[in-house]
Amino acid sequence: VRVPSKIKDHGDGNFDAEYTPKNHGPHAVEIFLNDKKCKEITVTVVDDADIVAEGKGLSEPVVDEPQNFTIKTVNKERKPVHIEGAVIGITIKNPNGDDVKSSLRDNHDGTYSVEYKTDKPGDHKFTITKGGKEAKQIVVDVADKSDPSKSLAEGPGLEKPVIHSPTKFYVKPRNKDGRPVKIKPEAVKITIKDPQGHDFQPKI
Repeated sequence: VRVPSKIKDHGDGNFDAEYTPKNHGPHAVEIFLNDKKCKEITVTVVDDADIVAEGKGLSEPVVDEPQNFTIKTVNKERKPVHIEGAVIGITIKNPNGDDVKSSLRDNHDGTYSVEYKTDKPGDHKFTITKGGKEAKQIVVDVADKSDPSKSLAEGPGLEKPVIHSPTKFYVKPRNKDGRPVKIKPEAVKITIKDPQGHDFQPKI
């Protein structure tokens, strides 16, 4: 495949040639004068694109739900660049060291869409490869997920509340196995309705 080039005449017998390679590997550069080849040079174009990974599947992952994130090959200006022939791969290990099944799709624009799903909370190791070699490694803490059917609510505010007296009760999130699980405070929502049908919000 021919790579387009631009030639600039300085008017003093010297010329500049400029080209933008879109593939890495050996390129044959042929120089012609008066339509006759005078020189052929083989140059090796290197792939110096950096690897970036981002998305909710890395920043806010939870167990038992499909998680998505994007891998990007970026240039020095941090813009995605598509590199022909670049083979990007991903492996994910759960806290037990077992492989987590994942899928990777090349979008042919310098980005790669990844989806995975894990049933283990805790630190997961993500290894991104380029050309079969490790290019980036990320450790991500996958959060456990609360199961409403296993979670608890208990305390005096639910057992013996007294009118005009502040009272409390406790919400205890549990995962699918009934074990305590940490969740974000904003995930807890409580609405109390009085005998007249009015709603009011307790302090959490």
